[in-house]
Amino acid sequence: MSAESNAPVRLVIVGGVAGGASAATRARRMNEQAEIILFEKDDDVSFANCGLPYHIGEEIKDRDALVVASADFLRRRFRLDVRTREEVVSIDREKRIVTVVRRGVTPEQEETYEQPYDKVILAPGASPIVPDLPGVDSDNVLTLRN
Repeated sequence: MSAESNAPVRLVIVGGVAGGASAATRARRMNEQAEIILFEKDDDVSFANCGLPYHIGEEIKDRDALVVASADFLRRRFRLDVRTREEVVSIDREKRIVTVVRRGVTPEQEETYEQPYDKVILAPGASPIVPDLPGVDSDNVLTLRN
């Protein structure tokens, strides 16, 4: 329960894909009353990471073929509040608030707002480590973020 009596717990999950989307669906199975908000800074909230090398290698031509579960599917099936193109940029643990940037089509359309939470799960992913090697900046050398 949250600080308010009888109010459902508000769970904020930062990041989608394997970690965040899995945590969100598991949380729903564990608590049908919870308010679960999933923030994903990109367009796709759940896709097949293992297929990315095949997409880059052009064996899988259509990137959409890698989408495992759309944001709309997660909303309908698991009653999740899925917010794509929204990036959590800071967390105030004392106030239990995350600051979110909602990406617009243009930078002028970006909005920043605060979202309160009772519990938070961090699943933001990682950045590739690019070694300092000759040729690393060549056109045929690629990195994956997800």
